[in-house]
Amino acid sequence: ASLPNVEYVSGDLREGVGQLQFDIGDLPFDDESFDLICCCHVLMMLPDDAPAIREMFRVLRPSGIAIIENPVAPGQRTLEPETAEERRRAFDDTTVLRLYGDDYRSRLSRAGFVVEEDAYVASLPLAKRERMELYSGEVILSLKPERTG
Repeated sequence: ASLPNVEYVSGDLREGVGQLQFDIGDLPFDDESFDLICCCHVLMMLPDDAPAIREMFRVLRPSGIAIIENPVAPGQRTLEPETAEERRRAFDDTTVLRLYGDDYRSRLSRAGFVVEEDAYVASLPLAKRERMELYSGEVILSLKPERTG
């Protein structure tokens, strides 16, 4: 926020947590109004992640970048237990609604994003990842392509 020529906005559904209070599935911003979006560990908490993904794509400018970070378990499909008890057994947390798998990339692509994975987190020593609560496969860079035509 203190960088010159940068306008920083933070938000949360809960009042008083971010600068603004809003629902990520219904963003109060004009189309193509952001160059960069950082969304960390949010989509896994939403009953339906598709509206939030579409909204991030809508407000991102062409050639913009969305860093959409969630834990991803390679080699499996997204796990979405239906009941609180199933979530407690699977995640030891009833507020987490899904653990993304190999289909995470396609969920983002359906909204129009060009998806690239960043391996930086995996390159960190395990102790550092644990201290920072990062998972080796979780940072996904989603790019909004330039307009064509």
